[in-house]
Amino acid sequence: LSYQWQKNNVNIPGATSATYSIPQTALTHAGSYRVIVSNNTGSTATSNAATLTVINNLLPTAEILTPTAGTTYVAGTTINFSGKGTDPEDGALPAQSMSWQINFHHDVHHHDEPPRNGIASGSFTVPQTGETAHNVWYRIILTVTDALGSKGKDSVDVYPLKSTLQF
Repeated sequence: LSYQWQKNNVNIPGATSATYSIPQTALTHAGSYRVIVSNNTGSTATSNAATLTVINNLLPTAEILTPTAGTTYVAGTTINFSGKGTDPEDGALPAQSMSWQINFHHDVHHHDEPPRNGIASGSFTVPQTGETAHNVWYRIILTVTDALGSKGKDSVDVYPLKSTLQF
């Protein structure tokens, strides 16, 4: 089989492999792509066109302000969280663009709390009963979404304050 890739119904020079990829897209790559496949008997088939849309949109930045790295907790503690989002095109992002995920980790798995959407800050209380393993922690994840749907993330881990008891 032989292949000829086209953009906007025009042959792409050198694009004669079974696959075609663009390593790093630019706005000029936007268009309609298809491939014409031929065999040695002269039969051809043309694929349906696939549209490539390239958006000039940089990713937003999420930043967790509190808690900071190194924060610890004890059972019953209320952990406050806050953050902000900025976007090169949109500027400061509103609270409505923010989503928080609180994950309780232990061993090799975690338990997710329901997401908290549309807030720039909040809190949760660490239970006084439940998992007592030594390898537990909370991961707080902030995701911000810009006007075009691109997402940026930040996270911070909060570990228990451990004590050594002697009897």
